[in-house]
Amino acid sequence: SSGINAEWPLRPGDGEDKKKQYKDKDLILLCFAVNNVPSYKKLDEHYVKEATEFGKGTPMMAIGTKCDLRDDPERDDMVSIEQGIDMAIKVGASAYLECSTASNFNLDALQEELVRVILINREAERNKTSNFSFGIVKFLLGR
Repeated sequence: SSGINAEWPLRPGDGEDKKKQYKDKDLILLCFAVNNVPSYKKLDEHYVKEATEFGKGTPMMAIGTKCDLRDDPERDDMVSIEQGIDMAIKVGASAYLECSTASNFNLDALQEELVRVILINREAERNKTSNFSFGIVKFLLGR
């Protein structure tokens, strides 16, 4: 198909239900809020395993949201940039990006990277041979 195949949110289920939910997707986004350590832990403890098990062969990106809140001196309970990069490496993601919709930070870079990864993956699928490795992590913070 010519459109992007995405579905959100994934519904509860297991086994064949989960396989169907991940089937034919163009990209898996692993998102967490940098100001919410439990969201990172839940992603790490539950969804990463699920995505790597049922989304084999589908490119992944790790996304840290609400990065504008890093500037708050009152907060010391943030998910670190290093933890975000570690998540990306753990799943073999093509990139780790941080963004903020509140400040519009890095939204253009995120959109460009999403499209780039999808198009590269589609081209590789068409050619069935590629030297591109989705294990290379690109860190686009823009600071």
